[in-house]
Amino acid sequence: MVFNRVMPVLVSYRVPKTADDTQKTRWEKDDLGSADFWRAVIAECLALTIFIPIAPGSSVGWSGSNTPTNTLIALANGLGIATLIQCFSHVSGAHFNPSVTVPLVIYRQISIVRGLCYVVAQCLGSACGAAILKFVTPVDKQTNVGVTLINYDEGVSLWQGFGVEFVITFHLVLMVFATIDSRRTDIQGSSALAIGFTVATGLLYGIPYTGASMNPARSFGPALVANYWVDHWVYWVSPIVAGISAASTYKFLFTDKAAISRLTSCCCRSKSRDVGRRRSYIHDPNLPTTEATNV
Repeated sequence: MVFNRVMPVLVSYRVPKTADDTQKTRWEKDDLGSADFWRAVIAECLALTIFIPIAPGSSVGWSGSNTPTNTLIALANGLGIATLIQCFSHVSGAHFNPSVTVPLVIYRQISIVRGLCYVVAQCLGSACGAAILKFVTPVDKQTNVGVTLINYDEGVSLWQGFGVEFVITFHLVLMVFATIDSRRTDIQGSSALAIGFTVATGLLYGIPYTGASMNPARSFGPALVANYWVDHWVYWVSPIVAGISAASTYKFLFTDKAAISRLTSCCCRSKSRDVGRRRSYIHDPNLPTTEATNV
């Protein structure tokens, strides 16, 4: 009985409205038995399996002229994620990141069950990708390969690292929500490239501090394969809190039907009504004056 009541809530999600949509909020349900649902979950897993060897793999400590630079690493990550978004956006929505998935669940743009399956698939794909990366990397280069670390050697503190991950993930998720806003009619060019360049920008800034994860799943796989968990919680808590904050900021302030816009409009209408009442009272000759009332 309880399961029958709870299950519809777990699989339901809100249908996004377009700029011309004036209907009330509509809800639909995920069909857990459909092939499309599980294709989407597999896409999330496969994308991380491909991404980890390519992107974190670009930071393998080669010597000589092959020594990786921060620019090379940033481009590998940004272009890698852009191409994968182009591949899988029509299949799963191309989340690839719990910091994106969790806010979408909170705002009911995807169902709770789909969100949970996505996060598990993302972590599983990251672990598979990290295992592949370790397998194809020479033994003497395998030490903590792809693991994100706070740069204590350069004086970065734990909370400074937390703050850097928050800032760069906030930037990324804000861009994602601005890009997927179904009410916008002004978006031109490639959304995949826009998000990819946002990732690259975050890495160019954040690599010297924390390795610039912006993605708990991206940090999870290499940490699991290397069995290295020092400060790993930072790479979960900071990006997810940042993702929720960025999504809430965009939803509350910047959407076409943002709550702050409705609140301001409501306050202005209320104020104009009060002013109108006062003016009608002052100029209405049928209303008794103060002197007549006191007689």
